[in-house]
Amino acid sequence: MKGRLTQWLAVLFVAGCLLFGFPLLTLWDREATLFGLPLFPLGLFIVWGILIVALACLMERGGRR
Repeated sequence: MKGRLTQWLAVLFVAGCLLFGFPLLTLWDREATLFGLPLFPLGLFIVWGILIVALACLMERGGRR
């Protein structure tokens, strides 16, 4: 089971690198706002939070089995 957890952690790492990479970050770099907040920092914060939640879920599930 530890091998599978390692694979999922590697997938999560690659996903984070791709999501925070230059080409995708330019999609968020606009003068638009959402609920009065600039879209770029809001998008970064949401993606960062999703990655943290996914990592926490993986680590909790990996420790139980």
